[in-house]
Amino acid sequence: MSCLRAVWLAAALTSCAMREITPPPGREQVVVQSVLNARATVQVLWIERTVPAGDPVTFGVRPLTEPPARAEVREEGGGVYSFRADTANPARFLAGFTPLPGRRYDLLVEAEGAVVRATTVVPPAVTILAPAADTVDHPRQSPLQVTWASGTSRQVAVYLTLDTTDVSSYVFPQWVRDDTTAILPGFAFAPVPPSTRLLWVVAADPVTARVFDPARRPLGPGGEPTLDGNVTGGVGVFGAVTSDRLLVRLQ
Repeated sequence: MSCLRAVWLAAALTSCAMREITPPPGREQVVVQSVLNARATVQVLWIERTVPAGDPVTFGVRPLTEPPARAEVREEGGGVYSFRADTANPARFLAGFTPLPGRRYDLLVEAEGAVVRATTVVPPAVTILAPAADTVDHPRQSPLQVTWASGTSRQVAVYLTLDTTDVSSYVFPQWVRDDTTAILPGFAFAPVPPSTRLLWVVAADPVTARVFDPARRPLGPGGEPTLDGNVTGGVGVFGAVTSDRLLVRLQ
């Protein structure tokens, strides 16, 4: 069992949700988890270990027993970006770069005898078309319609965060498929006054959408959600998102 930390969506939210991971009997596996964020200048990679079959399941971080020999992302036609350990968390690794929409990135992690690889393509840029302004005043009781352009991507999440530094306070995303418009209900729950929200439109690559959209997530024999990642040599997810955002001042 591993705690999947999704460096999820454009506000650099970090969410933690338990997923069932079944390694081969008696063996641990290296777990890598990263969602490249085209709005961020620092990318986050989590590297952990699974619990061997038959061992007690514990909650919390399961860092590697020793640092990885290599943890890097290679940009198609571009540079190689190495991840360095975050001194605040032994399972968290950071690299300073901003992924480019439409570009392919290859992940390579060498750790505890395993060679873990994965590939993702950053979705095309997202642009909110309506409302057209970067900041809008909106009646809190009224629905809000948002329209966007996202190139060829049709795997889009629309969601809200508080306009604060508390990134843990957010509403779970509304997934939109094969469309470029969503209608959000009224904001009667928001405190008054004042009240502002950030509205995010986020395009995700296929593996990110598959893992985090409940309608796409495969279920195990007991009906539990399973991890359907894209990693070879280990377990995990290596995805990418692009996004645009709008500040909503509730009236």
